Amino acid sequence: MPVQVVKNDPFLTHGRGAADVPDAREDISRDPFLTAHGTRYGATRDLNSGNDFDLNTGKDEPQPQGELENRFIERLTGFLPTDYAFEGRTKKGLKQLVAGPFIAFAGMLLTWSILQTISEQFCIFITLVWGCLCIGSIARSRRLLLQMRVSPVVLGTLVLLAIVWGFAAGLRGYNLHFRQTIFSYSGMQQPASASTPGASVADAATIDFSSAQTKGGTSVDSSRAAGFKEADGHIYCVAPILDTNTASADMPRVNFWAIGLDCCEPFGYFTCGSSREIGAASGVVMLEGGFPCPTCNNDQFRLAVDKAASLYGVASAPGAVFLQWTSNVSGNKAGMMLSAVVFLVVSVLLAFFGFTVLGCIVWYYGLGLSEMEKLGRLPEERDNLGKYNY
Repeated sequence: MPVQVVKNDPFLTHGRGAADVPDAREDISRDPFLTAHGTRYGATRDLNSGNDFDLNTGKDEPQPQGELENRFIERLTGFLPTDYAFEGRTKKGLKQLVAGPFIAFAGMLLTWSILQTISEQFCIFITLVWGCLCIGSIARSRRLLLQMRVSPVVLGTLVLLAIVWGFAAGLRGYNLHFRQTIFSYSGMQQPASASTPGASVADAATIDFSSAQTKGGTSVDSSRAAGFKEADGHIYCVAPILDTNTASADMPRVNFWAIGLDCCEPFGYFTCGSSREIGAASGVVMLEGGFPCPTCNNDQFRLAVDKAASLYGVASAPGAVFLQWTSNVSGNKAGMMLSAVVFLVVSVLLAFFGFTVLGCIVWYYGLGLSEMEKLGRLPEERDNLGKYNY
């Protein structure tokens, strides 16, 4: 917005306002000092510019904070063309267009990726709260249109997009990472042997075979491993966890299966996890028998179990537990947590980039605003004859 100082035109008769507005009456009750009028039409300084006015030079001197904001906005909108821009763009409008949708996305992402472990109904309640906050923010942009120059319809569309995107990303993050990670950290650790029925440790997050290993030699029997090769090229690997008593039976009963992905051959070779380490004696339980997430590749691992059962004459017990065989339970859990955090960080960065680009485009071109709204005139200011009341 160009800055004009009232010197030779004290009554604002030759300013842009007089030239652009058909009726130069102002509502003194709403704007007793005519500040909105002067700011909108360039007859006075733009008080939202964040700059100090120097009476000696007749120019705006940027404040330190305002200068930093200007530089940030210039870099943020550097990809936009320089040959077009509507007059009246404000920093508040840009902040609202970028920060509003981004905060809505982040809130939904955290709600549905982490808080879903508490209760799905609780997540629905939080989602409704976020929706109310977003509606309030949109209503605020309508009320402050003169200051922000942001279309409530366009802002509402961006916020709705953010909510849907955050919801979808949150569900994916929960299923892929956080459900298994939170279960591994919050669940119990129980001792067991290869002969222990899987149903008796159904609520365990980790299983410790160390005492049983000393007494009965519980370990992964790689010689009875099997791999199911899917059409996508991956090999889904399983191997029974046995001790000396169960392994010597005519038809060994398998209560625990070590599983992995692309770490075995179709027959009798298994290197998944720490199965080749002599001191390994622990297993991290995989929810629903899936890997690397509870709902991942469940059918493929069960087909691999059926293959091993038919090849080696073993029987998979009802309620058999699928787990990752490891010598370092803490390191295994830390790897899960790292993957979950990386998912969050990548999702947040992608959302920030996407909503920054969309927000800058909407802000730069004034999408959704009429020509008079770009100048700060609300539609309800029109009278019955279509003229604007001032």
